[in-house]
Amino acid sequence: MSWTTQARPYQAFADEATNVPAVIAFPQWTLSIFDVTSDHPEGHWHLETTAGFQVCAARSSSRRDALLQITEMFHILSIPGHFIMERVQSVSHSFGRKSDKNGFCSWFHFLCKDIDIRALPRVSDRLNEFITSRSCDHVTNEPYILFDLILEGLFYEVDDTLILESANSKNVRKISSRIPFAALHNYAKHIIHIAEALASCVRLVDATIQNVGDHPQIPRQENSDQVIRQLQECLQYRRSLSRSSQLRLGSLQKRIDNAITLSFNLVTQQDSLVMIQDSNSMKVIAAITMIFLLTTGVATIIGSQLFLANPQGDKSWDVLTTRLFWAMWWVSIPLTIFVVILAIIWNW
Repeated sequence: MSWTTQARPYQAFADEATNVPAVIAFPQWTLSIFDVTSDHPEGHWHLETTAGFQVCAARSSSRRDALLQITEMFHILSIPGHFIMERVQSVSHSFGRKSDKNGFCSWFHFLCKDIDIRALPRVSDRLNEFITSRSCDHVTNEPYILFDLILEGLFYEVDDTLILESANSKNVRKISSRIPFAALHNYAKHIIHIAEALASCVRLVDATIQNVGDHPQIPRQENSDQVIRQLQECLQYRRSLSRSSQLRLGSLQKRIDNAITLSFNLVTQQDSLVMIQDSNSMKVIAAITMIFLLTTGVATIIGSQLFLANPQGDKSWDVLTTRLFWAMWWVSIPLTIFVVILAIIWNW
């Protein structure tokens, strides 16, 4: 939030609007409204069919064709521009409260990666149950009851995701001949997202507890203290549940990390065995070469032109050396000494 007044608080939302044109039609409709009046203090449902009355439910993404209606609704309801900006900036966790002469408004953003696309809408179900119950009158004493309902639904969504993640990772954590490295890394990535969501839940609960009962604009009623105390107890219970899920998530993360470490160790061990086998093969090849190297060297020297063999009449042979034999030594000995000296200088 800022100390200065923004001339166009919803400019970020307008800039994000896509340029793809779309046709919006407003046909005749009926809306089921739950209204609390003096004639019906307990509330009653009725159908609103007034043609001149329209409800503009904004989507999470802005669109050019509906930008005027949506921004007008933001101005009429005095929706804080920072709340809209947080959606544009994809803020994963926030809690805000803004007070003015007419009262105050509170909001929070919560982002969780849901790996089950068929998850039940726990938040909507919890709100519908609360509306149909007799406890909805307590909202006039403490508006943060709505936050408690939403946080309860969000916790069950995150906890169900954690349970599903733990169940699916059991087969992957079993060490077999084929190690699923990609699956292990995906589970580790999902755990990071869930850990962020649980930490966000705890922060939201703590921020809500700090603001419970701080409503000087709302006149206090007879049961206000009881409602506030009950709400604080509910929020503290939500926090304990989130802490418990964090502990379970930490245990799952350690098991996944252990499986990844063990998998890498197994692969390293297999590579070491292959290197040992290759080393043994090279030793066998070197031994065979050494066995036949001397014989091959002697045969090569004798079969060269360095020696002359003349047969004699008594079936004997006279073996004589040629001049090339001594020339070979005059060349090879200095060359060998030069190579040895060069190797010593190179390694110095």
